[in-house]
Amino acid sequence: MARFSAAVVMAAVMIAGQAAAADSPEQIARGRYLVENVGMCNDCHTPRGSRGEPDRTRSLAGAPIDFRPTVPVRVWVSSAPAIAGPKALGWSREQMVAFLSTGTTPDGRGSLPPMPMLRLNQDDAEAVAAYLASVPLPPR
Repeated sequence: MARFSAAVVMAAVMIAGQAAAADSPEQIARGRYLVENVGMCNDCHTPRGSRGEPDRTRSLAGAPIDFRPTVPVRVWVSSAPAIAGPKALGWSREQMVAFLSTGTTPDGRGSLPPMPMLRLNQDDAEAVAAYLASVPLPPR
């Protein structure tokens, strides 16, 4: 019985260690790099100031989409939602990772233009989710 309890405790410690590693500074930095330099998420999800510059005090807080397609598109959203904070879009971390890796929302829809249909690998999706959860959502 003591062996079984020790094994359960060790497994719990290993799982807790993996969960803590999921939000390591290195993983968050990787997610930030992907968000800011690869996905360019701030271009749509960060509001702009009067001169068109991103308002970094409201990074990823949601913003109007100020560009339109040059050809007819059946569906085009007019604003990008807030994606900052641990409960961005009201999704769990697992739902956010699934969206980032499959392009499918928790209710089974795909993303709407101009949002691309993402297909990140698991490590990158988890890094982006960790970074997004670390970004404080500013008060409205």
